[in-house]
Amino acid sequence: MSGELRGAARSSVLTGDVPAGSAMTSGAPRRSAPRNGSRTRGVRARRRLRDEGGAASVLAVGLVAATLIAAGLLAPLCAAFAARQAAAGAADAAALAAADTASGLVPGVPCETANRAAELNGARLEECVVEGLIARVTVSSSVLSLPITASARAGPPPESVDDST
Repeated sequence: MSGELRGAARSSVLTGDVPAGSAMTSGAPRRSAPRNGSRTRGVRARRRLRDEGGAASVLAVGLVAATLIAAGLLAPLCAAFAARQAAAGAADAAALAAADTASGLVPGVPCETANRAAELNGARLEECVVEGLIARVTVSSSVLSLPITASARAGPPPESVDDST
């Protein structure tokens, strides 16, 4: 009998006829093959994706071009900012050198010492004024053919005015 049942079960699987209450029924609805409409939707979607070939390459080239343009515009600005900071440092060093010389801490002539300090920092001394122990200097340099100037003051702090008396 078990051989007959096996044969009956095998034939019912092949034909799709499963007797009610048998072990082969799960109670879930049977899935049918996809309809022709859903198959054509998938084909259309694949064709659309195939037609979009190369769009990512155009986008990548555009992003690279935008990055290069931004770098080309920002590089001179960054160079000018760095040169401005270097000129400010040279002016500070020159003013301190002149003030130290004016106070007698360092031997020499204050403006000559300021000129040497400016040159060592890559700038040119434009103006040097020493009044007592206070030195005021102006230095210049250039970047990308643009002149950059910076000024500095060194010496004892200015006297504060006391208005309370």
